[in-house]
Amino acid sequence: IDAAFDFFDTNKDAELNAEETFAMLEWMGFRDVTARQVLRFFKHADLDSNETISLDEFKQFLYITDVAQIEDTMIDPPDPDDAPAPKGAVELKAEREAMDEERVAHKQEVARLREEQEATVRKAACQWCGGRSEASSEPAKPNPDLT
Repeated sequence: IDAAFDFFDTNKDAELNAEETFAMLEWMGFRDVTARQVLRFFKHADLDSNETISLDEFKQFLYITDVAQIEDTMIDPPDPDDAPAPKGAVELKAEREAMDEERVAHKQEVARLREEQEATVRKAACQWCGGRSEASSEPAKPNPDLT
């Protein structure tokens, strides 16, 4: 497992970044993987959310419990010169930005819906309390739409 991790860690910083992960997945046979799928995979494997995957996170993600037994079965580790180059930096950046925009739009929509719901509740409460407005003890003006 260590040798496989080192093989894909092309910049030798002891961590896999999203681009190295993209290249790894393609090398492993996931030829049609998209930038969005890589980012989702990456999010699940990056257990401490520091935007890199450490060797321990890599092992945990693969659910390897007996690493020694697996390493004993490896005959020859792959040649580091054959490691795939990091891939998809542009696609990953664009997808990150798109996902961030979606997240912001979703939060704005939730806030708008909450405001509408609160206004509806305030209106119903005002009607229930005998037509008094929230801000004063004066009776509120009747609403012709509600009669």
